Amino acid sequence: MSDGIPRVLIEAPAGFRLEDGTGILETDEKAALTVDEEGLSINYGLGSALFFPLRDISSIEAADYSIVLDLSPGEKLVLYHLGYRYDDFCRVLKKACSELSINDYLMKESMIKEDVRSSYINYNAAGERIEEGNCRIRLYETAAVIIRENGAVTRLIYSFINGIRQEDYRLDIEMETGEKWRFEKLGREFSPLLKSLSDALSALSLNTQQHLRQLLPDVSLSVIRKAAELLKDGRAAQRADLENIHPSLWIELEKRLEIAGIKDEYDYLVPLSDEKRVCIGFKRGLMGDLTGEYIWFLIPVYSRDESLPGNVVAMEASGDGGGKATYFFRIMDRDKYRQASDREELAAKAGEFMLQLNRCMLEINFRREPVYLADEKLSQPAYSKYKESIKQMPDLKILREHFLGRVFHRSPEQWKEDVTDIMRFNVNTDNNKAKWKESFNGE
Repeated sequence: MSDGIPRVLIEAPAGFRLEDGTGILETDEKAALTVDEEGLSINYGLGSALFFPLRDISSIEAADYSIVLDLSPGEKLVLYHLGYRYDDFCRVLKKACSELSINDYLMKESMIKEDVRSSYINYNAAGERIEEGNCRIRLYETAAVIIRENGAVTRLIYSFINGIRQEDYRLDIEMETGEKWRFEKLGREFSPLLKSLSDALSALSLNTQQHLRQLLPDVSLSVIRKAAELLKDGRAAQRADLENIHPSLWIELEKRLEIAGIKDEYDYLVPLSDEKRVCIGFKRGLMGDLTGEYIWFLIPVYSRDESLPGNVVAMEASGDGGGKATYFFRIMDRDKYRQASDREELAAKAGEFMLQLNRCMLEINFRREPVYLADEKLSQPAYSKYKESIKQMPDLKILREHFLGRVFHRSPEQWKEDVTDIMRFNVNTDNNKAKWKESFNGE
């Protein structure tokens, strides 16, 4: 984009038909199509024109020399008579949509390897084949991005990769969830891609080890390596797990909270929680555009006594100017929370949710705005990019569904009162969609 003017990507003559559930809205056999970085324009008739933002295109299907675009809300655009421009137009339009998706996917970090063409098979945790096709693989600093032929995008976060295997020029990537991706037909790019991926994973591990070495200069390298596996690339680790490796690890991380200016909040919340399940994580050079340290904590609060505030995970983070608010998320459905048989069941559910919350925050690179914005705000032009992100990112949907509200730091007394209020609210309402102080949720 130059001087605020979107760059034209392709132009072509074509016919079009715009329709909805009631019938044809507009049509012309001889129109002029233009795709730029923001949308598809159609000029037709005598001075008539239509514009469709790329973010409003929910799917693209190409067959029999026609291109069918599903639009929101509820409209369909059919393009035809593209002639020899058909293949190029289809390719450019899909790529434009996928590039915008990656941008909307909250990716603000450096690319380390450009697109590599491949075929793929995606397996679920049970080993069942759920999807296959052709794609492009692109590597960034903290994640691999899989771009399918239809423009859909999936992000594989390095810190949640459980293993990488190669065999007969086939590359398998297994995620911590049990999901697996198999890539074939990589051609000459097989070895360069494998090396770039290996280098990216190694770089993240070394980054964590080096930072831990600075924190704990007197601790053995074997301890540093074990701790780095738990804390790699922004992952938050449980107190009990870190103390099992070395008793000093947790103490040093708590000191970092004090330096970051969020230790008072931590000290207030920890006595209310299951202390051994409290998590702390850190990340350096967050999102490629922030230097210094980003540190955060997750504190679970729950109880078998239904009258006590709870069923929440409190999250506080610093690194972009200091902590400004504490974020609260509901652990589980409120009726299931009340029906939990014992504290062990609550502890297990809290542990599962915190792991999920950790992964979700890494998925959105710790951005908080798309989490707390109220639904009505998403219709405003300034936030429209998040609308598409929410549609495409299951993890962002999870965060928004479980988000209760945020408590601002206006004064220590006000903060403590609001923290008590939000946790009481959470156990005193039956509606899982209810948010605390909904009106200031959209500030």
